[in-house]
Amino acid sequence: MKNKTLVYLFVMMLMNLSLSASHGLKRKSNQYREPTFYQLFMRTVKAKNIPDIISDERHLMGEAKALMAALKRYDLNAPAHRTTGWNDFVEAEWPFMAMVYGGLALCHLPEYSPNTKRQCRQWVKWALSALKRPAMSGFVKDHFGNPFPSKGLAPKIGVFMHGHYLYLALHAKKYLGIDDFDEDIHKIYKATLRDYRTAELLPSYASMYYSSDNGAALAAIALYDEVFRVSTSRKIRSKSVSALRKYYLDEKSQLVCTYINVKKKKPSSTPRGTGVMYLDQFLPLIDQSFAEQQWQATKRTMVISLSKISAEIDIMPAWLDTGLLSHLPDVPVCMEHPNTLPWLERQWGDTDSGPVVLGVSTSASGFLLIAAAKNNDIKMAKSALKFAHYMGDYKWQGDYYVATNTFHEVGQAVIFYGKILTLLAEKKAIN
Repeated sequence: MKNKTLVYLFVMMLMNLSLSASHGLKRKSNQYREPTFYQLFMRTVKAKNIPDIISDERHLMGEAKALMAALKRYDLNAPAHRTTGWNDFVEAEWPFMAMVYGGLALCHLPEYSPNTKRQCRQWVKWALSALKRPAMSGFVKDHFGNPFPSKGLAPKIGVFMHGHYLYLALHAKKYLGIDDFDEDIHKIYKATLRDYRTAELLPSYASMYYSSDNGAALAAIALYDEVFRVSTSRKIRSKSVSALRKYYLDEKSQLVCTYINVKKKKPSSTPRGTGVMYLDQFLPLIDQSFAEQQWQATKRTMVISLSKISAEIDIMPAWLDTGLLSHLPDVPVCMEHPNTLPWLERQWGDTDSGPVVLGVSTSASGFLLIAAAKNNDIKMAKSALKFAHYMGDYKWQGDYYVATNTFHEVGQAVIFYGKILTLLAEKKAIN
């Protein structure tokens, strides 16, 4: 068994290296080096005395400047990327998500540091304009038609792209007073309601239903109702949540399954860590009761302390059982697969998960920061943030405070957004 396990771990390392090599963004400049499975593994096992987060205005603005500098290197005049949505989506989705989550962080930053509001307004307005360019959002055109038609509504809504754009635009209006995109907000809202009236859940791409992307769209229309003081979407949200509860919960973990078959009304996969955390951040806006149930199930079956990793490995190889993992700190991380599955079956990942190290998903652990803060789990959010910051290996590069160990700008954007939400949650709790 020991030899088989060592061979298995070696194969997993090669597979993760292959994923890193085959899905890197091809562009003129990349500020962040992409860490290998081995680098992530070694940095994880060396984690011991993790320093506290520095959250003064200089560091936060240094991080914001670094992120914006990276985003502004994207070629906005490039043609739209073509994608099926299945394993060929990196160049389409990741720049889009980096801009959205970076924008969300900037919407909230002035709540924590008021002196940054003027600069954040400028950056978010630029991001919302950039997101409408074919280079950033045109990847859905083959699936749903022109996403931003000059006249009328979009032919069809893609919940991933339209949901995130609407969510960001509404945050910009609510927190920064940006009303330049009100026409887009109203048109996407109307088109989203139109499509949900004839379906319980909507597709991310023509042939893909990803439950978590519906979270983005449903949270966005809920936020619209809050901002414009209406209740138009309430019945639609209730219908969608009822469908998730009735047809798409994993029997063992009671979590919403990530990929779903709406024609057969059944899951197409088990819950995946990235999808679970990604959905958990949106649920409090959609349905508070369902959010609480899902968050408890998430903590029970997907979140684990690093200090308990060695006990989790039920076929521990001798070389790992000699103290290599014994000193790991008590910080929460997210697994890519629920603990209701055997350990060996939880070691594989894909493009969404990022490298999976000892069953832990790098991507899901990043989204854990946002999900914990959104579910008001401040203690978990603070602890997860410290570890994510350690793994990011932040360093000053001139005026930029850069996550040098993050594989893509979307990684720094997600951590930055989670950081701002966590700082705000802690500040509100203290006050």
